[in-house]
Amino acid sequence: MANAESPVGTFVGRAARRLTVRAALEGSISGVIAATALALAGWPARDAIFTPLAAGIVALVLGAATRLVLARPTRAAAARAIERAAPASRNVILTAFELDAGAAGAASISGVRAAEGRGAVASYVCQAVRARAADVLAGLDPARLFPARGRTVLALAALAAWLLAVSRATGGDVTGRTTAAAPMIDRVDVTVTPPSYTGRAASRVRNPDRVEVLAGSDVVLRLATNADSVAVTQADTAAPTVVTGDGRGAFSVRLRPRASGFVVLEPLRRAAAGDSGRAGPADVAGDRRLVVITVVPDAPPVPRIVAPGRDEVLPDGHGALDVAIEATDDIGLESLALRYTKASGTGERYTFVEGEVPLTVRRASATAWTARVHWPLDSLALQPGDIVVYRAVATDRRPGGAPVESDAFVAEIAAPGSVAAGGFALDPDEERSALSQQMIVLKAERLLAAQGRLGAAAAADSATSLSAEQRRVRAEFVFMMGGEVADASADTSMTDLNEEAEAAGESDLLAGREMNAGRVALRRATRAMSLAARDLDRVEVATALDHAREAVKRLEEAFAR
Repeated sequence: MANAESPVGTFVGRAARRLTVRAALEGSISGVIAATALALAGWPARDAIFTPLAAGIVALVLGAATRLVLARPTRAAAARAIERAAPASRNVILTAFELDAGAAGAASISGVRAAEGRGAVASYVCQAVRARAADVLAGLDPARLFPARGRTVLALAALAAWLLAVSRATGGDVTGRTTAAAPMIDRVDVTVTPPSYTGRAASRVRNPDRVEVLAGSDVVLRLATNADSVAVTQADTAAPTVVTGDGRGAFSVRLRPRASGFVVLEPLRRAAAGDSGRAGPADVAGDRRLVVITVVPDAPPVPRIVAPGRDEVLPDGHGALDVAIEATDDIGLESLALRYTKASGTGERYTFVEGEVPLTVRRASATAWTARVHWPLDSLALQPGDIVVYRAVATDRRPGGAPVESDAFVAEIAAPGSVAAGGFALDPDEERSALSQQMIVLKAERLLAAQGRLGAAAAADSATSLSAEQRRVRAEFVFMMGGEVADASADTSMTDLNEEAEAAGESDLLAGREMNAGRVALRRATRAMSLAARDLDRVEVATALDHAREAVKRLEEAFAR
């Protein structure tokens, strides 16, 4: 053995350890590459007792051990390797190592045979060789002579390739599992892919109890199990659907839930004859998995007119409106517009013109837009008494999504003794007169069109509000005809009419006691208004619309007479 105090022996020992590490890394790389090839070939299988992880460890250890045996990184081999790595030493390091090792009579690697016996070598020559070797070693470093960084990186890359190959071959279960007699579900991976219009990436979660998905999303459940098949039961299905796997314990279940519910996953294995006391093969069920799926609807956009934000009475039709709009959505907006309805005429002879105002839209984000416009009213050719009802209309990116309107505001051209038509965003304390039945029809048509996208509560509130307006319109005509108000007191609402008295009055007219055809038509119009208000209270918008149109028809007959 070399002297432990000798600089040459110490350096050679460090080099030998360095070479041992390099050889182990080289062998490990070879073992991991072999394990990767076996994993890609499907060995070992997930159900095998010898798990994929154990196979990888064994291959790594065997590769490292085999390489160490073949390389034999001894101290003498290390000395020779140093001479090859540092040829400028001219074999002085190897010679000094042999002198320290006492290799008398052995064949020198340098090709010079030593004389028999240590005494044959002059002591001053040994000292000179050792001194020269020490000077040479002072400028050397084992880490630089035998770098291991490249082999370390290569070993890590091989290990990553092995993990990827095993994950693909076993569905991510690198450690494998214990083979059980009863079927069981090892793992449930849920992948949720939102609708393409959202632009959102797919999300993945493992073994969830509850999953929240956007309406229209695709849901894929990937199961790892030792079962032969899986029974899938959904909340809206009476009988389970049996799904078979790929033969390696992997199952996929694809869903597109329309409403919130649940999915029950039950693993099944084909039992051998005589199991469970049965005469022949039968399905043996294992532990169930329950996954609750909550479907979140795509919320409609919310447009809002923030300026002027009130009804306007203009002195003439040559003015302008500065309109500012805001719109938001939970996912993304598709369009934003400012639409108007011009109403011209008197009494029940109204004409309506629809139009749209060009906007300058600023998109702060996909979910928040703003718009402004300076809107001259000259092009509308407004006359005294005309009104313009305007509202913001927004749509989101959802295919087939209905446009959503904001609250409507009114711009009225002043006329002597006139006020804005009722039913549009007027101050509830402001006196309203000459309310138009045609406006009720227009609003009922819009409510009927929007009823499908409104919730039950919102539709009921809108219908109730429109019913109140219908009663107010009816009250105007009843008062015009001299109708009665039930219990006329300070606390009585002007729309609480004496229905019995009105019905009796109509009966008198129809019986010929009042043969004025105009008043008969008015009576029938107010009766149709009552029926429309009743149906609106019941949220029967379609039927109410028919009665409201009947009222318009009767009013036109009355005014014509």
